[in-house]
Formats: sequence, C-alpha cells, structure tokens
Amino acid sequence: MNKYQKSIIFWLAILLVASLAGILGSQIIAPWLAGLPLAEKINWPGKAKETTTIVNRTEKIYLTEDLAYQESIGRVLNSVVYLRAEKSGKKLAESVGFILTSDGLAVASDGAAIKGATDFILTRENKEYPAQLVKEENGAALFKIAENNLPVVSFGEVSNLKLGERIFLPGANITGGVFSKFVLTGFVKTLAPTTSFSLGEKMVLTGEPVINFQGEVLGIALADKDGNVILVGAEKIRELMK
Repeated sequence: MNKYQKSIIFWLAILLVASLAGILGSQIIAPWLAGLPLAEKINWPGKAKETTTIVNRTEKIYLTEDLAYQESIGRVLNSVVYLRAEKSGKKLAESVGFILTSDGLAVASDGAAIKGATDFILTRENKEYPAQLVKEENGAALFKIAENNLPVVSFGEVSNLKLGERIFLPGANITGGVFSKFVLTGFVKTLAPTTSFSLGEKMVLTGEPVINFQGEVLGIALADKDGNVILVGAEKIRELMK
C-alpha cells in the first residue's frame, strides 16, 4: 500500500469516526445532558431544550384555545332562538334570545315586547313556536313556549369580567325565510358606569347572549341610543325569573 492510499484511508477513518461521534452526541449524549439540572446553567443544551419546549407548548395552547372557543360557543348556540313580534301577520319587532329553562322559558331583549303586538313567534332550529310574553323589565323580556327537554345555558358572574377580555355573542336570525346562526366577537370596552363592548362588526339585532371563554352567559346584549353595545347582566335576568 503506497503513501497516497494510506492517506485516503486515514481521512476516511477520520470522517467515519466524526460521523459516529456526531450521531452519538446529538441522539444520546445531548438529550441526556439536557435533562440534567446542571444543563440549565450551560448555554447550548439548556437553550435547545427550552426552545423546543416553548414551540410545542405554544402549538398546544393555540389548539386548546380554538377547541375551547368552539365548544363554548357550540353549547350556547344550541339554546339560541329568534323571536319576532307581529300584528295581523306583519312583523313589528324582532330579537335574538336564548332558552333559560328546559320547559320553555326564554329571554330576549325588551324590544321584542313592543306595544301593539298580538302574536309572538319563537324560532329554534327551524321550528316555530307560539310564545307568550310573561313579563319585561330592565331591558329584558321573558317568553314562554310549550316545549320540554330544551337545552339550557349556564350563567357566569359579570363581576369577574376584565377590561379587554374577549367575549362572544352567538345569535340567530331568519334571512330569506331561512333560519341561520351567527357569532359576533369582541372585547370588554368599559366596566363602569355600564358594561359595554367593542365588536368587530355592527350588531344587526339585539338580545344575543354575551358569553365568556368558558361558555358562561353573562347577560344579553343591547344597543343604547348612541349605538354602544351594552350588557343587561345575568343578575337582572335571574331577578326577572323570580
């Protein structure tokens, strides 16, 4: 074997050893070192471990939040209704509302309890029910339909709301004779003297349930004379139910 061949074999051996060392270091030694408490004080393994964990954790948080939003909104959408007030077949007023009790008690904005109306029709999941106005107060009105085993919502505490907190307004409408559902999103704008919201788009109707991240209903949404979206709190609805 001449000198040239020996040189080639020598460098190939070095490359092989280096490759094996790299594999051994990245697949066995580095993960083992990263798991040691001491690794937090060492720049390269500590930082590698931290970066990988943060990326995975962020992806999981986004996924979890998306699913939580969908589940929370979906639960309330099952209870959402559309209510219209009529006289001699002519629509006088309309509102979004939602089911309060499984035996057919529902709440909507008091705009649906317009004077002069002779008939109230509540629509849920493409089924219409004749509704009876029970009472109205503080911006909300109670209606009753003859139905049982209806899905109901859970109330949350308005006092737990924080400025900038994200909220959702699930609702329903009838457009072109078709019952459809929608969701508005927004943030808490003010807490005092009244609770108001900043929405991403203009409200078409009022009476939507305002829900938090957990899917708890905080009250119903109304529009004041200046067009601000304000809240009739859950405590007022509970009082109305007594």
